[in-house]
This record gives sequence, structure tokens and C-alpha cells, in this order.
Amino acid sequence: MKGKTMTSYARLAPFLLAASLLAACGGGGSDTPAPATAPGSSGPVTLSATAGTTQLLPGGTATLTGTASDNSAITWQLAQGSPGALSAATGASVTYTAPASGLSAPTPVTVSATAGGATKTVTLLVHPSPGTPGLSLLAGSLGSHTIVDGTGTAARFGSIGDMAVAADGSLAVVDFKKLLPVVRRIGATGAVTSIPVPAGEDPVFWAVHALGVAADGTAWMVRENGVLGTLLRLGTDGNVSAAGGPQPELLGATGLVAGAAGELFVQTTSYSACALYRVTDQGAVALLAGGGCGAPLDGRGAAAVFSAPSDLTRAADGSLYMVDDEQIRRIAMDGTVTTIVPRDSAGVPVLTFPFRPRSIAARPDGSLALLAWDAKEQVVWSVAPDGLATVLLRRPVVPVVNGTSRRTDFALVRSDAAGRLLLATQGEIHVLQGSTTTLFAGLEDDAVADVDGAGAAARFVDPKYVASDLRGNVYVADQPVYYNQPVGFSNDRGLYVRRIDTSGNVTTVIRNAQFGRPAGLLADQGGNLYVVEQNSLNGRYRMPGGAVYKIGPDGTTTLIAGTLAASGSVDGKGPEARFVWPTFAGIAPDGTLYVNDDGGVLRKVAQDGTVTTVTALPDDVARAPDGKRYGYDGETVYRIEADGSRTVVAGSKGMEGTVLGPLPGALSAPIVTDGMLGPTGLHTFALISNSAIVKLVLPH
Repeated sequence: MKGKTMTSYARLAPFLLAASLLAACGGGGSDTPAPATAPGSSGPVTLSATAGTTQLLPGGTATLTGTASDNSAITWQLAQGSPGALSAATGASVTYTAPASGLSAPTPVTVSATAGGATKTVTLLVHPSPGTPGLSLLAGSLGSHTIVDGTGTAARFGSIGDMAVAADGSLAVVDFKKLLPVVRRIGATGAVTSIPVPAGEDPVFWAVHALGVAADGTAWMVRENGVLGTLLRLGTDGNVSAAGGPQPELLGATGLVAGAAGELFVQTTSYSACALYRVTDQGAVALLAGGGCGAPLDGRGAAAVFSAPSDLTRAADGSLYMVDDEQIRRIAMDGTVTTIVPRDSAGVPVLTFPFRPRSIAARPDGSLALLAWDAKEQVVWSVAPDGLATVLLRRPVVPVVNGTSRRTDFALVRSDAAGRLLLATQGEIHVLQGSTTTLFAGLEDDAVADVDGAGAAARFVDPKYVASDLRGNVYVADQPVYYNQPVGFSNDRGLYVRRIDTSGNVTTVIRNAQFGRPAGLLADQGGNLYVVEQNSLNGRYRMPGGAVYKIGPDGTTTLIAGTLAASGSVDGKGPEARFVWPTFAGIAPDGTLYVNDDGGVLRKVAQDGTVTTVTALPDDVARAPDGKRYGYDGETVYRIEADGSRTVVAGSKGMEGTVLGPLPGALSAPIVTDGMLGPTGLHTFALISNSAIVKLVLPH
């Protein structure tokens, strides 16, 4: 549910908003009245003191103004321990200057004004330097499956379908974004560039599949329309043109390689044919081997039978090697097909059930690189010309949990002209040297379990809510158990709160598997957390009913109001109150909580547990330290102006994935809930993008 306004910004410390209110009304919390006046006198002196601003950055200034009813002189003084300096000790107004450096957390400053025996205090808050405007990582994984151009791990792939290596070491890739293909070039240094869909082509029907690269760097691919296939030429200049007209033989292309004489070889697997064709650069098609699909049968030309061709490579001697269902087939240039049986040193075939070949690549030394899986592991073999198979890489398959997997297994293997092997998952390309893989381009999200640690080493599985205590700590409500459930049975029950401290270290501070469904998280500067609990059946089915809890710094949990045992919009105190689908709306300076409930009902929850229904959110709730309200729709962070309009301050519409650096950058939260964005200071925010916690600094 994108586009929701984030109403939880008043999770800011009560102290923070109180600073604004006290200054606005000309006072503080420790005012001292003037002594009693003797009969016949003019009465006690009244004193007001205000600040032009209460929120400051290092080196910032605030003008303090005071007025005494008897016009007596006003004396100003910084409270002991308050950093900064005053421009004068007396006067109707003075200037406070915040320290230029040395602050690591928001720091309160108290200034007292005294006149005629009366005292007023003004409370200011000096925030640490926000840093350079932009997006940066606080903690977690930045990996994702989407289309983002960049170099190396700054690039993102949606779902790599095919990959070819050029003579200069560059790559061409058919990638997919939400089932729509995107052709991409990858330079020898890992720079990834997407090729625009040609003018006049409908992206929805730009169905490009098999891809190969010729010696001159030209990429060839097959585009399908569901009935026919057309050979396309992608020049090194990025221009795309058709080579010949649509051909029925090219439907269902699953592999394409370039020959030495400029010809192309295309293998197909469709409802009508499992075949290998020789294609000229003008699009003329001739059968080399195969025809109808069936049980594998060696032979020449149309006498050979393929079962399900899925990958194709060309050796230095011109022969072709094909992954055909569970077998490896060799096709000579005269169309003769033979089955290759790789064996280990004991003579045992390595492709026995349940191992299935996935991809194959011919290397310059005449050997083959063969990628195969079973249910437990994925293996890359080097297969010598005599069929001897030697293991190059063996690693466990990535578990598919709850029907999904953020990380994926190797699906393609390719060799460059130097014999270097490249392995591709859906979202990453690795270089295999010896038995070691090195990430070359792309980055998948590997957060399948919660991991404490420093910054980028930490992992969040399914972060839902963020909150800040304005002392430099950010709290995150995570759902690590989601990826430990049977397929189709997600479980978002349990309270798992992670803290990111001022140095970026992540620790788990609350782990309560018996908690219901968390529906909101707030924090105050006193170190207290507030959590909304919604009812659920086994953590899988949302049920009416809810409660609000306070968790102290020592971990003590106290029910404030509500119960899971019953539901309804019923005002009352403590467990007598009833909620339907409660979520947090914010917290007031005095600690009063506000809860959004079913049907747009707004509930006020006092610290003593008294719940009342109110008609509107107070003006001082759900505002950032700069006095503005902000929202997050999963792609952009926006400021809500006084007239209700929205001004985008970070992120980009239509860009998926997380792109850090200068604004606007890119953000991605596929499922958006209230509480995924929260202020951490003046002009700074923490937000959730995929499974990462990101810091946003606005211009200041």
C-alpha cells in the first residue's frame, strides 16, 4: 500500500517537541516566580523568554529575547553542562551560539533568564552535524533484484536469462525486470549499461531471449512474438536492427553462439521443435541437427533427436556442445550428434540422478566447464577432451524458504578468450579462478537470517518499523522468522527489536517469540520503546484486537492499554479499552500516544492507560525537528507542504533498488507501512529500503 503518509515522526523524544512548545509559550519547565509582594506594591514581576529557533546545528545561532513587566534588567545564564556560549550576560536579547563540533548525539541546552527575582528557562537542542546531503547505509544488505546501471557491485540485475562473452572480455546479458527483457552491456571493468528498447518497439512485447556475441563485438539475439522469431543485431554503438524477417524456426530460442565464419547457431525448444539451426547474418535459416522433440537419439542432421536443449557453446575446433535435458550432446559441423558422458577418475558418470546439467562453456584449451545441480549442492566441473571430469567448485544450493529466495544459485557458466570462467546467478556475475569466486558485478540480497554486527555486515530479514531515541540510537522491528517457515505459511508473529548505535553496530535487544503481530514502534529520549501488538492466528492470519505496550530501558514490558482477548472501538482504561486494528500515529511531547484504528478512528492513549477517541491529531504530533511532516511511498520521500501538496526530497519514481550517494538516489520498499521512515535528528532520517536501513540527509 504505497503512498501512505508516515505519521510516526513524533516518535521523537518528548523533550524534542517540548523544546519548541516551551519556547513558543515563553517558558520552560523550571520557572521561578518572583517573591511575594508586600501590600500596596505594584505586584510580582512577570517575565517572558523566547527563542527564535530551538533546533540548531553545530555553529548555529539562536536569538533569545526576554521581557520583564517592570522593565528591570534581564540576566542570562547557561545551565551547568550546557555547551555553547552566550553573546552577553545581560540585555533584552542575547545570541546563543552552538559549539562548532564535538557533538555525537542531540544535546539539550538550557538557558535561564532572571529579572526582578523571577526566572524563565529556554530549552534548545543542538544536533550533531548531519553530514553531506544524500543517502548512505546505516546497516544491512543493499542487494536486490532489479535493473540499476553502475559499476561492479553498484549495479543490479533483475533476473539474468542469458550471457555471452566478447573477445575483449566484455559481456552482453539478457536481463529481466518483471518478466520484461532488458539487454545490457558489461565492460571488462564491470561497468553495466542498459540498452534502451529500440524506437517503435513496445517494451511489453520486446521479448528477447537467446543471445550471443560475435568476434567483432556485435551481439546477436532472437526476439519472439509468440509465433515467430526474428534475429536482431546489436552493434557496439548500441543500435539494434533486424537481420532478415520473422522465422518460425527461431521460435523458442534457448541458445545462440557465433561461428568463425560469421554464421550463427541457434538452438530452440518449443512445442513443435527441439532443433539446432545454422543462421546467416542476413537471417537465412537452415537445419543443422534435430527436429521434433523426443527421447535423446544420436545421429546426423534430422535423424538426431533432442529432448530439451537449454544451453549452447562453441569449441575452438568449431564443434558445438549442448545441454540437452539431463545429457551433454556434441554436434559436429556436418550435423553429427553424439552424447558425451563426463566421468570422474573412477570412471563413474558425474551426471547421474539427481544431478542435472544447467550450463556449459567451451574453454580455449579444449576442455569444457560444466555447471550442474542437485537438491543439495551445485558443482562446476572441468571436463577434459577424453571426458575426465574434475571438480572446480562445489558449494551448497541456496535454500528456498517460504517459496522465495533472495540469493540464487549459479545458472550460467561462460568462458572468456583467456579461459577465465564467469558464473552468473539471477542477480550476480562472479569470476571463478581456481576454486575461488570473486564478485564481478551485481549484488543480491543475502539476508535470510538476522545477523548482528557492524553496519554492512549486519542483516535484517524483514524490517517493518524504525524509531529513533534522538540520542543516536535507531531501533528496528525486524521479522527474522519469516524465512524459517514452511512454503506458503509466512509468520510475522514475534517481537524482534534491533538497535543500531552511534557507531553503526547492530545488536538484538528484544527477542520475544510469543508476542503477537507488531504494528508500530516508537521511542523516546528516556530510552523507552512503545509497541503496538495486533492479534493474529498462529502469526499467519490477521485477527481483530490489539494492545499498546511500554518497554523500559531495562526490558521491563508494561501493558498500557488494550487486549488481544477482545476487540472493538471501546474507550476505557488499561485492559478495559478495546482496539480493532491499531497502528501508531505518533507521540506527543508529554508522552501521550496516538493510535490509528479501524475505519479511520483516532484514539488517544495517555501514559496512565486511559484511552479516548479524538477527532484530530494535535498539530505538534508527527512532525520532524524542522517542523515539517514527511511521508514515504516506498520509492520517494516527500515533504508535505502547508497546502497539502507533496515535494519529493529523495528517491526516484520508477527506479527500483537502493542507489546511495547524492540526492535524489533511489529507494525501494515493495510493501509500505506506517513507520518505515523516522527522523533521527535535524534534517536526518532513517528509513527502510528493501532489507537495508538507510540514512537520509536533506540539504541544510
